[in-house]
Amino acid sequence: MPEFTYTARDAQGKIEQDTLEAESVDALARTLRARGLTVTNAVPRIKTKAPFFTLTGVSVLEKLLFMKYLAVMIRAGVPLARALSILSLQTKSRSFKKVITELTEEVRSGMSLSTSMAKRPSIFPELAVAMVGVGELSGNLEKNLEEVAIQMRKDFELKRRVRGALILPAIILTALIGVTILMLTVVLPKLITIFEESDIELPLATRMVVGITGILSRYGFWVALVAVAVIIGLVALLKSDKGKRTFHLLALRMPIVGEIMRKINLARFARTMGSLLGSGISIVKAIEVSSGVVGNVTYRAALLTASTEVKRGTNLHSLLSQHPLLFPPLVTQMVGVGEETGTIETVLHDLADFYEAEVEEILRNMASILEPVLTLMLGLGVGGIALAIIQPIYTLITQVQ
Repeated sequence: MPEFTYTARDAQGKIEQDTLEAESVDALARTLRARGLTVTNAVPRIKTKAPFFTLTGVSVLEKLLFMKYLAVMIRAGVPLARALSILSLQTKSRSFKKVITELTEEVRSGMSLSTSMAKRPSIFPELAVAMVGVGELSGNLEKNLEEVAIQMRKDFELKRRVRGALILPAIILTALIGVTILMLTVVLPKLITIFEESDIELPLATRMVVGITGILSRYGFWVALVAVAVIIGLVALLKSDKGKRTFHLLALRMPIVGEIMRKINLARFARTMGSLLGSGISIVKAIEVSSGVVGNVTYRAALLTASTEVKRGTNLHSLLSQHPLLFPPLVTQMVGVGEETGTIETVLHDLADFYEAEVEEILRNMASILEPVLTLMLGLGVGGIALAIIQPIYTLITQVQ
């Protein structure tokens, strides 16, 4: 039986937040109504962890269009099960068609859409599940579906900008590494015999290159094996909780990378939480869901702690101010103003717009700066190896003459 996190109000206006098992949102509302409570929002709890690796084949665009078209059909008066059935016929992805067909069957059997979506965390993020659950309870499902689509589009665009800014540096670094390996394993071994047979004294740079080439030619297999083992070890370390916490904290303290990561996480946090609060979700649940959206585990831990303290009555801005590395004064002060004036949703959207613009500007400038720097690095790397080869060859030519 699904478990729901709910917020309810009694006859005196007192707010209660807890979890309870129920067949559906309607069943939960009936159970709480018998206790004299009126449900204000209820969200299915996701108990199943997303698989470590999955081949769902469902793109962000497909899920975004699913949310958008479903909202359009519900607004037009099409029953939910019928709307899902139509979308299952229109989608081109076989895997997503299967998922939508399963959603249709479960909705027809009486299960709520949010509960059905919560069973598939690898397809539908917790943000979408939470907002759909509130939409079902409040009767504004189509509005919340549109909000989910907007949020997914904003998040996708932010990720695309970051990936776009990193493509060129990755290509240049790959070229530098590839050219270096090619010269050390293919070109230089043919010249080493000439250097060894000559009586000339090799320059330091040439001796270093010859030494590295000799190691690779004799122990290339073992060098490659050690390199693979080191990479696997680093990946395993970064996937562990302790390693991930350490790496993410160090990344936030780095001069340029840290600034970019902070602004990306702040933009995602502000956008997600603003959308959740606008859909009617309680602030505690909004903070919990937002903690799952940010990519940095340091932010995630701080937000989870904040959600617990907010439940006890502490102001959010005072909790955020306890983490100056994560939340600058601009964020804490604006959140404080939003809490005092009751406009925290608007404030968070303004903060998201601000930080998204900041990230875009930084990435644009970073790309223009990194391009010549990495090109220079590529030239120096290849040129250094070439110079180490040319120097002894020039000495040999001089001796022959």
